[in-house]
Amino acid sequence: MTTSPPQLTRLRILVAYFLSLVTLLVSNAQETDLQEEAQSQDALNAARMQTVFENVDELRDIKVTVANGVVRLEGEATSEEDRSKAESVAKGLPDVIYVDNDIQIASAIAERLSPSVTRLHKLADQTKTLIPLLGIAVGVLFVAWLMARLAAWAFRASPLSNQNRLLRGILENVLKVAVFLIGLYIALEILGATAVVGAVLGAAGVAGLAISFAFRDIIENFLASVLLSLRQPFQIKDVVDINGTMGKVVRLTSSETVLMTLEGNHVRLPNAAVFKGEVINYTRNPERRFAVVVGVGTDEDLIRAEEVGLRTLSEMPGVLSEPPPKCVVDELGDSNVALRFLGWVDQSQTDFEKVRSHATRLIKVVFDSEEIGMPNPIYDVNIRRPKTPSQSEVNRQRDAQRKSKELAREASSADVAPDSHIDRQIDEEKLAGDDEDLLSIAHTP
Repeated sequence: MTTSPPQLTRLRILVAYFLSLVTLLVSNAQETDLQEEAQSQDALNAARMQTVFENVDELRDIKVTVANGVVRLEGEATSEEDRSKAESVAKGLPDVIYVDNDIQIASAIAERLSPSVTRLHKLADQTKTLIPLLGIAVGVLFVAWLMARLAAWAFRASPLSNQNRLLRGILENVLKVAVFLIGLYIALEILGATAVVGAVLGAAGVAGLAISFAFRDIIENFLASVLLSLRQPFQIKDVVDINGTMGKVVRLTSSETVLMTLEGNHVRLPNAAVFKGEVINYTRNPERRFAVVVGVGTDEDLIRAEEVGLRTLSEMPGVLSEPPPKCVVDELGDSNVALRFLGWVDQSQTDFEKVRSHATRLIKVVFDSEEIGMPNPIYDVNIRRPKTPSQSEVNRQRDAQRKSKELAREASSADVAPDSHIDRQIDEEKLAGDDEDLLSIAHTP
């Protein structure tokens, strides 16, 4: 039996219509299943978030509604942090497309303070349970404090203790702090708070770095004072020249070195500059050499001039005989020859400036009496006729020689004792004030 074309066409249309109907029914069934599944997931998410919020005190008053993956949050929170926390919880759930955060920040004082009061109550309850352990920890700290003092006393009495009082004090403090920190760590271990140590050390490191930058000059001067007190480049009343500033040492503090100039003025120098600078101590070695430069004529007998000058210095009080004075030809000029006379002074017995001043004066007087010319660097043209000196001129020369000898005798008996006026001022200042002085305590046992 054969099917005609019209019948075949109608059959095909029926089959296509049937297949379309089946497909539509299947699609509607799947869509219905997806909607039911989405509704089920929305309900599950809403239940989850509501359960979470009910168990968190800060989020207990927040209401949750979920529809088609969109979460709506309503209610009040005590802070912006709690508001953001609720939104983060909603975004973390599956199949959440968008979160509509309509949570308001509470403005009532009671509502804002309620979480803090709750936390305080919890902290009080926890503290009650920790009271026995807290008592043990306090006892450990007390024992650590006693052990720190005992360790410092033992170090002070031991032969290892340095005679430098400042260094000894620093080492004692370091020892006490180390022993006490060990006790503090044990106490924190008892309380179960050793994690605090890491946080404290981290904060201390950051704070120490900031402080070191902010107070760099102060810290640098303090460290320099410690090193200066250990090295002891000078003592009180020493005459020093520090970076071109000359004076007597008054005191060394934790930040500066105080000098009193020979004019009686106070000069304060930063310890860092003193430690890194050039320090000339004129007192550390009691023997000090002075120099007197004299220019004599080019036609003078230099050997005779040297002998006269050396004899004058050797007979002068305050000039040491060992090492003996000496003379060197310093410079040959156009109109004179510069002779440098060198002599040594014991600064513990004589004043250096006085000896040098009197030596200069005495050499000048003796050279005048010995008719050793000391010309100025000026060219004089004199036209003279040979003549026999008159009696008045001879008498004038004799009077000049006699006067020169008298002046020489006066100069030889001049006062060259040490000048203690500045020293007395320093003593009076120390008696009147209570300023710290690391030089005074450095070698105090």
